[in-house]
Amino acid sequence: METNADKLRRQNSIIQGIKQSSDESLILMLEEFRESGESFIIPAIIEQLFANRTEKFTLEAISFLADLKEQSCVPMLIEGIETFRNNPDISSLVSVCWQCRLSFVDELPLFFDLITTADFQTAFEAFTVIENAAEDLTSDSLSHWINFTKDAVSKASQERVGLLNEVLLVLEDFKSRV
Repeated sequence: METNADKLRRQNSIIQGIKQSSDESLILMLEEFRESGESFIIPAIIEQLFANRTEKFTLEAISFLADLKEQSCVPMLIEGIETFRNNPDISSLVSVCWQCRLSFVDELPLFFDLITTADFQTAFEAFTVIENAAEDLTSDSLSHWINFTKDAVSKASQERVGLLNEVLLVLEDFKSRV
């Protein structure tokens, strides 16, 4: 039976392997991780997503993350977004959040912040996360985010107004149904 210390050593060894492996080896590891389902590797995969890796690895890593099915992975994805939010490629990690179809209702403040402050591609990905989460919001939460969005529209640049108006339409549509 594996002790906690042994488990921690094994996990640390795997994480070091992730950080030191070639892109080809990492892609093979991702396939193994899909089978084993051990979530401790997710932060290391996210870190490598923003390291100097090939496009092939990036696409495989995004696909791997988009296949996550455990709600317990959400905090790791959010931490990755917060850590790398100033990276020009952050939109790819934000897109994982709508692709994986996990619930991000509790994380909406981050996505509303991204929709109002991030580059347009990242804001658009955040919009999609918000759109997916809207169906799970309570009437009070919908009212809160509708008011937030109306306020954001009044302060937004012309480029951002269209996207924020789309958010408003989605939220008001869901509000009309609850």
